[in-house]
Amino acid sequence: MYDLMDSVNKWIDDGQGIMNEYKEDMPSEEQENLKKRAEIKLEEKPPMQVKVDRVNRLGGDVCDILDGPSQKAVKGELQQFNDRWQDMNAVLESYNDKGYPDVNGNDCCLIRIIKRKFKTFS
Repeated sequence: MYDLMDSVNKWIDDGQGIMNEYKEDMPSEEQENLKKRAEIKLEEKPPMQVKVDRVNRLGGDVCDILDGPSQKAVKGELQQFNDRWQDMNAVLESYNDKGYPDVNGNDCCLIRIIKRKFKTFS
């Protein structure tokens, strides 16, 4: 179970790293590289979902045989794991190209959305 969790956590860390790399003044070549890496993450999401489902199934089975304090500890780890997964899913879904037209011909939908998100933080 923990090997699966480690695999998913590494994938989440990589995805967060991609999102953190974006800078407002990035050259278009770097933006294109970032776009490709984000697209790869989106393609990897379904197999990761299978791992997350398996971790939750195994975690539920383990919790059924544990006593109170141990069960609480495992449930806490599963909750943190699921929270991280859901947060990354939300980020990836918000950056997913949902058919929006390419306005200026250079930026992909992902880059336009990231720029828009960062402008709202300013």
